Order: sequence, then structure tokens, then C-alpha cells
Amino acid sequence: MDFLADDDFDDPTINASVWTANEAEVISKLNQIIKRTREGLNRGPFDALRDFIANGNQLTLILGNHDVELALPKVRQHLQNVLEAQHGKLQFIYDGEAYTCGDLLIEHGNRYDSWNVVDHSALRQERSMLSRGLTVDEQKRDKQYFLPPAGTLLVIYLINRLKKHYRFVDMLKPETGAVIPLLLTLKPDYEDILQDILSLTPVFRRKIHWWLWGATKTAHPGNLKASRRDRLTSVSDVLNEVLGKEAELFQTHRKQQQGNLNARHGQSPLKILLDKAQKIANTLFITAKELEEQDNLKRLHVAMKKLKTDLSFNIDQEEETSNYLEAAKEIIDTGKFSHVVFGHTHLPKQINLETESGKKGQYLNTGTWADVMCLPAEIMEDNDAATKELTKFIKAMRNNDLSRYIKRYLSYVEVTLSDNKVTDAKLQNFCGIGAERKKALTEFKV
Repeated sequence: MDFLADDDFDDPTINASVWTANEAEVISKLNQIIKRTREGLNRGPFDALRDFIANGNQLTLILGNHDVELALPKVRQHLQNVLEAQHGKLQFIYDGEAYTCGDLLIEHGNRYDSWNVVDHSALRQERSMLSRGLTVDEQKRDKQYFLPPAGTLLVIYLINRLKKHYRFVDMLKPETGAVIPLLLTLKPDYEDILQDILSLTPVFRRKIHWWLWGATKTAHPGNLKASRRDRLTSVSDVLNEVLGKEAELFQTHRKQQQGNLNARHGQSPLKILLDKAQKIANTLFITAKELEEQDNLKRLHVAMKKLKTDLSFNIDQEEETSNYLEAAKEIIDTGKFSHVVFGHTHLPKQINLETESGKKGQYLNTGTWADVMCLPAEIMEDNDAATKELTKFIKAMRNNDLSRYIKRYLSYVEVTLSDNKVTDAKLQNFCGIGAERKKALTEFKV
């Protein structure tokens, strides 16, 4: 349930926002999503889930970074009523826990993405207030209550606006540092607002307490964050982390490094950030001619090469430096789990692992039923073919004609357990009703 997708709500009075504390408003958004996904028919996925539960099955929902409001008490109750899920047939996992069953572990995966870490401690405090009918003092939100992760602010204040001109931006998932070079290529003056986003989020403000001792263990109880190497405090840090020496191409050497969100006239930093975003909303469009200028073309090439790496469609491979791979190995190394399943990245994976201590297991990623971009191999090169391919891509961006770059996998993971042990785990491709297991996704070639 994507509460951050700005154009998913038919009602013009309902807009995507970084955080909706009013439970009634969240329920209205949820009802709109249920209506929209029926696509004008009498039946949709929520009706199918209701029937699934009615047939005696149990459904477990794991909170992600695009549906954090599902954690709120009245919203959970509303969804339970919609699905007619009584007597424990619907289980929510919304407090940072992983779902485990025997030697299988499943979680959303945003914990290992420093841009999309959910501050569960602050969220718990907000839920505690709402469950008692108490209102949250918005003037104290920045210090006492829930603040969304940097990725959420990136979506609401930049990506949702930018995708109106460049639809492909919405297909770059998850919202990680790899997208930052691309944004700075399209709009160099984004640097200030990107710095403000970093400054406002818990990752920045509580960085001393949020880092991990390892891939999975937090240094401060109650906080859940990505890898220790992701303690990023400025746009320059992000660029250096993602691009190394090529970061110099994107840096403007501005003096501002800490953002400029000091409260003024009683306004909260969130309100100030919104005002800034609105000021640049009408200046987002950049012409193809501007992008084809030599410096911009070089920056775009560097950004595209990084995104090509990030959006690799090698189902049985993952970058060795991947936070997700590192976390899966550490979880398997405990000896308690043989199979680890994540989502979040939108990229399906099925990878056999062996830890340094010799324990074997498997990391799987469910992927997503959404369009993602698969850039052509020519872009990875440093030659005339790459320049020619980039020029084609710029034209496709201008016309929003991205059909040759789009991939969609209807992927899911199916796991069989016996006596609390995984006996089979497959990355499957849904091929329609009655053909749910027609062909394993690993048999497809990109």
C-alpha cells in the first residue's frame, strides 16, 4: 500500500505527504487505494485477500517504508474489518521485528537502506499516544515524535514532482543514494534541498546512536539502521560514497553543508522544507538540449552507469558490497536460519550463500509487481556507442517513451517447510490464473 504515490488518489483533496498522523485521513487514503486497485471492477486484490482469509488461511503483513501509517491503531483495525479477518487470521508485524517460521526469516529490507530506515522508537511513542485518544503536539514533532526517513522526503518533495516531467524517475527503486547523482544532473540546484532532507532526518540528527556494530546489530537499543559505513551527513558524503573520485563532477563546492532549516516565525523545519520544495516545483523541467551539453552529458553518463549497477537484473548475483547480502550472511551465520527473504529493492534475487564460518543458506528477494528500469549494456561503456545510447535515452526521457527500458517481473517467493525446516524455496513468476507455477523466474533471461 503505497501512501507516498502522489497520483494514486482519485480524490483531489487527498494528497501524498511525508507523514499522515490523522488516522481518519489515512483510512480515507486506504479506501481510495482499495477502490483504485479494483480498476472499475467489483473485485480487486483486497477482495482476493479477504477470500484467502475466509478460506482458512492466515495472512501476515510486514510494515515497509511506503506504508508506515499502517502501524497506527485505527488504520490496522480498519484493514482488519475490510478483510473480515477475525480470530487472529491477520497478523501485523509493525514494530521492527522480522517474521520467522522455523529456519526461515522474512523482513521488508528497508532496515539495510540508510535512506529508508524507519525510526520505530519514535513511531511507538506516537502509536502509544493515539491508542489513548491523545493528540500529538506537532510543534514538538521534530524532537519527540515520528519523523519519516530521508527516502520518504526524497519521494514527496522531489521525485513526485520530478516524475511529472520524467516518469522514469519513479521507477528507480529503492530511493537510495544512487539516485542522487541523477537528480543533481537533472537539476543542480537540488543540492541545497537534498542537504536539508539529510539534515532533517533521524539518520542525520541521531547519527552517533544509529550506526550498527555489524550488518544487523544496533549500537543503541530501539533504533534500527543500515550499515555502519552509511553514516552520511552531507550531499558530498553521499556523492563520495556512491561515486568515489567521480563525485567531483557533481560537486559545486557550496559553503552550505548543514542545511538551512532553522525555525522561523514558529514554522517547523518540515514546513520550511515544503515551502522550499514548492518554490522549485515550477522550475523542474530541463530541456534535452541542456542535457546534451558536454558537462551535463558526462554527469548523466556517470549517473546512468551507477544506476545500471544498482538495477542489475542478474537474479543469481548481488554486489559483494551490498548491505542486503551482508545482512543475509550475518543472519544465516547465527545458525538459526537457512533462508532469508527480503523485498524493498524491487529486484528479484535467489542467491546461494556460504558464510566465512562455513554455514550455508540462501538469500531471496521477492522483487515487485511494478515497472523498473533496465538500462542497456552500451551505457556502461566509455565510447561512442555509450554517447549514442545516452542521446537515445535523453530523447526517450523527453517524450516519456520508455518502453524499451522497462522490465516487469510478476515475481514471488514460494517456500515449503516441514518440521520447521525449509525443504524448498523458489523464486517464481506469476503467469496468470491457473499458471501460478508455470515457470520459475530463474528460467527467464533478460
